[in-house]
Amino acid sequence: MNITNKLYLPEPLYMAVATAPYSRGESDISATALIDSPRKVALEEKYSHLLGEDISKMGAMIGGNAFHAYVKGTGELDDALRLTMKVNGWVVSGQTDHVTGEHIIDYKTCRVAKYMRGLNKGHEDWEAQLNIYAELLRSNGYEVNKLSICAWLKDWSIENAGYDNGYPESDIVMIDIPLWPVSKAQDYIIERVLLHQAARKSLPLCSPDELWGEDTWAVMRPNAKRASKVEKTEQDAQGWIDSKREAGDATEYWIEYRQGEPRRCRFYCNVGKAGLCDQYEQAKLNEGVA
Repeated sequence: MNITNKLYLPEPLYMAVATAPYSRGESDISATALIDSPRKVALEEKYSHLLGEDISKMGAMIGGNAFHAYVKGTGELDDALRLTMKVNGWVVSGQTDHVTGEHIIDYKTCRVAKYMRGLNKGHEDWEAQLNIYAELLRSNGYEVNKLSICAWLKDWSIENAGYDNGYPESDIVMIDIPLWPVSKAQDYIIERVLLHQAARKSLPLCSPDELWGEDTWAVMRPNAKRASKVEKTEQDAQGWIDSKREAGDATEYWIEYRQGEPRRCRFYCNVGKAGLCDQYEQAKLNEGVA
């Protein structure tokens, strides 16, 4: 990736990004890429020489790297040894942040909202990543019996703490991550490798989840410019109409499906932002976005 400094920020800041030591090593794919969109990863590989970012928009990455560097460990598996394993002809690699005994701990920076959404809505990527690490350790002769995230909540506010609403009491929290059975971890890794290998031959489309778009169903009525109600499921939209009819409302409502904006493409995907993804370009045409 080409790093620019259009705002002429201090040279040390630029150098910290331009010389960042991350490398996936002698492998075909890393654990973090494995859980990512096969389309996005394949396009990043293809157009790596065309992609770039300005350091003025990389504050989150700089902060995350600084957090990792500040708590860098000295153990055998702490920020030093990149583990690998062979899966269907590919070498998969991963590098743990901290391993103590049989306990893998990964450092993350995130917003309070992600922490509060919980495992079922916000931590699926963390769960998959750490279970890939667990299988990497097991395949290299280590035992694993516990997984955790040590998260720094960047936008935490002491003024919001202490209330009975689930808001965290501190800005650094430990989050237990479910440890999958060995068979589940192995099946998941094989499935993801196959998807990424297929994407190198025939580019798939990103799924709605990979686009980070939230589809909605709008309840419309005649001669109205705005929806009467917007719901996250068609069932909820129909339920709202049924409740109005039960109350004697004779308005001729109908339900209109609205595809969610691909937020990841617009704001977070370097391939999409560079105009190198025809799926996103078509989505912009469909929505009339310049």
